[in-house]
Amino acid sequence: MVKGNNNQQIKKFGSEIEANYFISKEANDYSVKEIKNKAAFVKCSAEFTCPEIVKGNIVHFVSRKAFDIEGLGQEIINTFNKKGFLKDVADIYNLKAFKNELMEMDGFGQKSITKLLNSIESSRRVNLHKLIYSLGISEVGEATSRNLAQEYTSIDLFLNADFDHLLGIDDIGPKVASNIINYIKTDFAKSLLPRLILELDIIKTAEVDIANMPLNGVQVVLTGKLNNYSRDEIKENLILKGAKVSSSVSSKTNFVIAGENAGSKLKKAIELNPKIYDENEYESILKNPSQYI
Repeated sequence: MVKGNNNQQIKKFGSEIEANYFISKEANDYSVKEIKNKAAFVKCSAEFTCPEIVKGNIVHFVSRKAFDIEGLGQEIINTFNKKGFLKDVADIYNLKAFKNELMEMDGFGQKSITKLLNSIESSRRVNLHKLIYSLGISEVGEATSRNLAQEYTSIDLFLNADFDHLLGIDDIGPKVASNIINYIKTDFAKSLLPRLILELDIIKTAEVDIANMPLNGVQVVLTGKLNNYSRDEIKENLILKGAKVSSSVSSKTNFVIAGENAGSKLKKAIELNPKIYDENEYESILKNPSQYI
């Protein structure tokens, strides 16, 4: 435990450790070696303005399932942040202004800088659900982000969401709805998002006739290790058939696709008794969905 004058508390929750840290804001020493991973695992009393969470949010933002920007690993993000090049995720799209400074840094050559800047440029065009996921809102994962994008279809509609409307969306309860509203209303989001949105070409969610889709109204949960298909691929294909892919099993779940080493979700499914299929049945579900619901 590190303790400072202002008792700013940071918690990290993970499989390996659960600890409290107190950082001295007065000393401007926010660097805590034990806190290394994404903001999703870090909670701080200063919320989104906490330096460790800011850096964690950038790590999350550039990850493969979000904006998928190559060349911005955690150590590089820490270095750029320390030098003032990268204070938040919107600054990613202004890194080209520091190209000369980057060239003078150890470990950076013309080839690596060009590759990084090209990756940043190609990330500007992004699907709405990936943008929502990349914001790092507590408990808003991939499946929930897709459901939100399907409901609101544009970033402007999402940013004007209200609590009651959110509760009507699959996989969103009071806690997640509160997390979304609280994030949207923060000074941090009000400052960051307009700057970020200006840098992006956001692909609106296509308005489709969900009513005529074969899996319309069907709620699906994926669990366990899937060997033959990526989880993202399965989610995408199920959603294109009209299904809602949820992150947790509930009484509303219609069926579960279970891979190897499925844990608590499979146990919950056995208790609640929705239909359970293995990965080998996935293609058959897509070809003949009516036989499986």
